[in-house]
Amino acid sequence: MKQKNIFIFILISLFIFGCKKTPEVKESENVTPIKVGVLDHGYYADKGFVDRVVSSLNYNFNIDAKKLTIDETQHFNLEDSELIFGIGTVMNEFFPAICDKYPDRTFVLLDSVSNEKRDNLKEIAIKREDAAFLAGVIASKVSENRKVLFVGGEKIPLVESVEYGFKSGVNYLESENPVEYNLDYLNSFHDVDAMSELLNRFKNSGADVVLSVSGDADIKAEDASYKLIKFDDYMSTGSISPDISITVDYARAIKKFLENEAMEFSEYSLDDDVVFIDSKNYLNEEDLKTIENIKEDIISKKIVVPYDSESYKLYINKSLK
Repeated sequence: MKQKNIFIFILISLFIFGCKKTPEVKESENVTPIKVGVLDHGYYADKGFVDRVVSSLNYNFNIDAKKLTIDETQHFNLEDSELIFGIGTVMNEFFPAICDKYPDRTFVLLDSVSNEKRDNLKEIAIKREDAAFLAGVIASKVSENRKVLFVGGEKIPLVESVEYGFKSGVNYLESENPVEYNLDYLNSFHDVDAMSELLNRFKNSGADVVLSVSGDADIKAEDASYKLIKFDDYMSTGSISPDISITVDYARAIKKFLENEAMEFSEYSLDDDVVFIDSKNYLNEEDLKTIENIKEDIISKKIVVPYDSESYKLYINKSLK
């Protein structure tokens, strides 16, 4: 098979298979919208991220949403927001303190789990590992050199869940012709030069598919010679358009949480229309059916995707039986 050096940028915002997400239909305006705030602390690599989430909540879901900003004293104007959402692990370091400062308000941490619990702090988890597993299967389908690489920014639980999901999916179908799996971390979400050096090293060794969860340490145009897979989320500036993308719809996750009357801990994955994958026609019809079947096996729990070292050991032990 003729080798190609292509960089497929698999963006993770959490998807599904080669099809663009259908446009949202704006809901009826006869219902009084709930008032929510989405906190922007200025940590996001993608500076327009919160604005897009707020816009989607207002336009698509009849939710009265506003962007809230916070200063260095952890003070901000809550206005009339009934619920305040913070997205990602960047919120972990100061959300508990904010909850203590405003005990009469309810806060919701989305796409992360806090070690410091509070009565007025709720949580929404996104099972990124499930989408990463599918990305691993897709990587095995499109890699001509049978060699792939996972590169993470910092070794935090959110990134590790993608690492273990991807690792488990890469050789799920490849018992006879296994794919060589490689792993590396930059120890930074911002070091573009370290990313360039790492990719050149692996390119020279023959790797032709890369899944990157490395924030704004994006691939330079001159290094884009792989098939690149990348999560498209609040950690990514998206400077290079990916060929394969994984996307999380945070506005839809917030909507689903608001529909849960208990408004307690929620966990969303592939069957909740929160995570989408776009393979941009790199898979044929037969492979698309295979991916869809694997997706259904994940949803039905026939495949239990690992998210850390302990769950990975259980996954491997079960696979060997």
